[in-house]
Amino acid sequence: MLAQEIRLDHVHLNTRDAKAAEAFYAARFEPGPVRFHPVTRAPPAGLISAVWHIGWGSPDPRAEYRRQLGLGTKYSTPPTNLAEVGPNFFYSYVEGPDGAMIEINNAADTKFRHIHLLAEDPIAAAEWYIKHLGLKTMGGRPLSRNVVRLGGAEIGVTANLTIDGVYVGIFPASWAREQYAEDWKDVSGLVSTAGRVVDHIAFRVPDLEASLARMRADGVRVLDLPKRAGDKGVYVEGPDRIVIELIGAR
Repeated sequence: MLAQEIRLDHVHLNTRDAKAAEAFYAARFEPGPVRFHPVTRAPPAGLISAVWHIGWGSPDPRAEYRRQLGLGTKYSTPPTNLAEVGPNFFYSYVEGPDGAMIEINNAADTKFRHIHLLAEDPIAAAEWYIKHLGLKTMGGRPLSRNVVRLGGAEIGVTANLTIDGVYVGIFPASWAREQYAEDWKDVSGLVSTAGRVVDHIAFRVPDLEASLARMRADGVRVLDLPKRAGDKGVYVEGPDRIVIELIGAR
């Protein structure tokens, strides 16, 4: 029942120039659930928090690559085939404002398509999102601790969830430590998303007080953080120190 009631509301990004960030996304991507909070200093963007990146789809990422280059977009990874998914499946990473990572990969359309997370235990994190926020597993398939291989490398255990047509993929932090070793050289564990380039994810719940009561009873921590631009909800700490905003129904 939660799945029909709770909605994904927005992903909140910190940026030194909100107008420029809005213009960047508006020129390059279909409207998505992104919101911007102005900060005076560059927000940390190293991949050491629970939010890995956000992503849009494209029926042809290689053609999109050419279009994006024409707009002056910088790529950290050009279109690359992911053979395990299929011979015609390509992913790429764009450098967003303030170092935000944006993925563009194959999809039927160009809409906002996914949020990729990192977790020490992706299955335990997925169970939290299912229990507290009503996310569903992709295709109704059960969660599995089978080891996944992508790009010819062993990734580890992953979890695949969905809400409002947005795919929420959860990948192991152990893999991120290897892939982004420079970011991790002085870090022992995933850090809070608060204040980072992707600050938090917000969900709209039908009864805010009831949701908070259930979470508190289950030991979920309510966070006392300054409000980000436009926020009116309550911040809680989700798996692996991710900040989640809960917003009451309109």
